Amino acid sequence: MMIQTTRPKLLAILSGLALGLSASPTTAQNRSQSAFREALKIDGKPLSSAGQRMLSYADAVDAIRDSVVLITSRKRPQVPPQLRPYLNDPRILRMFPQYDPNRAPDQSGLGSGFVVTADGYIITNNHVVQGADEIEVSFPALEEVYPAKIIGRDPGTDIALIKIDVEGLKTATLGDSDNTRVGDIALAIGSPLGLSDTVTMGIISALGRDTGKGKQGGGILGDGGYETFIQTDASINGGNSGGPLVDGLGRVVGVNTFIISGNGTAGGNIGLGFAVPINLAVRIAEDLADDGSVDRGFLGVNMESLTQDMAASFGLDKPDGALVHAVFEGTPAGDAGLRPGDIIMTVDGETVDDSGSLRIHIGSLRPGDKAAFGVLRRGKAINLPVTLGRKPDPQQASQMRPVRGDAPSEIQPPKDAELGGRIPGVEIADLTAEQRRRLGLRKNDPGILVVAVDPESDAARKGLRTGDLIVEIGFDSVRETETFERAVAESEGNIRVRVLTRGGTYFLVLNKA
Repeated sequence: MMIQTTRPKLLAILSGLALGLSASPTTAQNRSQSAFREALKIDGKPLSSAGQRMLSYADAVDAIRDSVVLITSRKRPQVPPQLRPYLNDPRILRMFPQYDPNRAPDQSGLGSGFVVTADGYIITNNHVVQGADEIEVSFPALEEVYPAKIIGRDPGTDIALIKIDVEGLKTATLGDSDNTRVGDIALAIGSPLGLSDTVTMGIISALGRDTGKGKQGGGILGDGGYETFIQTDASINGGNSGGPLVDGLGRVVGVNTFIISGNGTAGGNIGLGFAVPINLAVRIAEDLADDGSVDRGFLGVNMESLTQDMAASFGLDKPDGALVHAVFEGTPAGDAGLRPGDIIMTVDGETVDDSGSLRIHIGSLRPGDKAAFGVLRRGKAINLPVTLGRKPDPQQASQMRPVRGDAPSEIQPPKDAELGGRIPGVEIADLTAEQRRRLGLRKNDPGILVVAVDPESDAARKGLRTGDLIVEIGFDSVRETETFERAVAESEGNIRVRVLTRGGTYFLVLNKA
């Protein structure tokens, strides 16, 4: 299975971190259904939980089997640009036979897919068809092989839509992945290792698995995109990619996408398979059927999910919401007034569980769509209307700068407060004028320098490093070590700080003792 600034120095590195959030047209309010969606066969009723024992799933398999296809992709050898002018020379071809179009074999790959409309639209994975020069589709029960064309691909969700010119096909019945529950029976159907028409069984092991994008340090499932995954222990191997994950009634609830094995995302099945929820796949496929592309909205923030300690430092009982690290100038988030340290709690009245939940929720909107953000700021709930923009290209993103924010508020401890408030294992110092100049900081911009961190300290374990800048403590900006130490001395528990580093900005909760 295939997986695959104008502000200098420190602050400039932040410019590429703005988060573009996925879009699709079908969940936005007052938007009519497309002809593509109307052609789909959808049955969203939840499964029965009467507890009856099933002795066979043959009927479920029969309901889907004729809609599942084997996809063969072929890629011609990629000739290095420096060799292309010389390929007419037989001597060069003898030296590099792998680039001889008459001798070098095409690279081929196998995957799966399933028919969703009677006139030949097929959903599969992007990585199954990406870069292919030729695509062929075959049905296990038929001898015919059909050429296919790519309608559109979306690397962000690993979903692709292809089409064959055939009428009267049997279509898969699509379920409602929002009604899928942990413990439901799951059947994976496809062509693992080229063995077409293979069925394996397991259960839904987990829902809403996040890829790790937007979480500090990433996650075990990779860098991520705009999806969350259904996890299953139904056996999935190379060649299952793009095939359906179906429930006990044969309704598609997911698109099998990748596995984690003892060799990471390579190797054989060990019961950790992941599928894109069918509701998301259909929304993306509908957008692809419209014009071949997915028009993504853009917010313009860098954010993370809350831990329990971080939530407590903001006065929350539960780690709900998405914590904003940075807001970028000229973006919808900046124009709407979002600030670093804001916690996005709701969007259009729906609860935001974490940063992944926010990505998926915003994924139902497109550029120009408006959303009402419920935000917790310094312990107070506020509402911010936001109009999403269009995701910038990489060159535009590289030139974006983080919003500088408000002028630092001075921490005012009681007059008799003593200095000496320290974070164990952390040494700090005021920034010199030269250091501020080199870092692109103005005179009143917040920031004190971390000059040493004991590698055995709690601060080091939580990610604080020498060279980082502490720009906030609690809800207050800080630009002098004296005010920082006074704030630490006056605090009654752990300390929340916002840190500016070469990798971006983030929040830490540090132990005082």
